[in-house]
Amino acid sequence: MLRIGWSTLYRWIVEGRVKAPPVQSVNGLQIRLWTEKDIEKLKKFKIEHYWGRGRKKPRRTKKQEDKMK
Repeated sequence: MLRIGWSTLYRWIVEGRVKAPPVQSVNGLQIRLWTEKDIEKLKKFKIEHYWGRGRKKPRRTKKQEDKMK
């Protein structure tokens, strides 16, 4: 739905970047029930602050390694 990992969402909640709905107990499980309004807030935050996965450093070619010597 949001295309972010659960660890990213959890980090945003812990850091105070987004406000999570309260935890509710359903059949002994602790869950958060997100409303459409909550999801829209998360989407807005993601668009404004999230770039996605980090970029890998490009590999050096043999020519680049020779230049550095």
